[in-house]
Amino acid sequence: MPTTTKVGKRGTVVIPAAVRERYRLHEGMRLIVEEHPDGILLRHASFSISAEEREQFFREFDEQVAATQRDDPEGWEAELAERRIYERTLLDGLEDEP
Repeated sequence: MPTTTKVGKRGTVVIPAAVRERYRLHEGMRLIVEEHPDGILLRHASFSISAEEREQFFREFDEQVAATQRDDPEGWEAELAERRIYERTLLDGLEDEP
């Protein structure tokens, strides 16, 4: 059932209580905002991260790896050796597949 709301200060939009309850939306929950030719679509984003957050995560991860390689080459070599051990276990049983 369509309902109306208004845009408030700083672009805030109040989602009516009945809709919030139906979709189990609560304060602080993330929503994806998509533009469409006929309007705006809001989608639940509880398991999503933004492209910006993803890029930041990998940028920070790459910086940490580079720092480890630079500051602790022996520790980094030990990390790579451990990864090689686990890589073999990831394939356990797959060679038995038809």
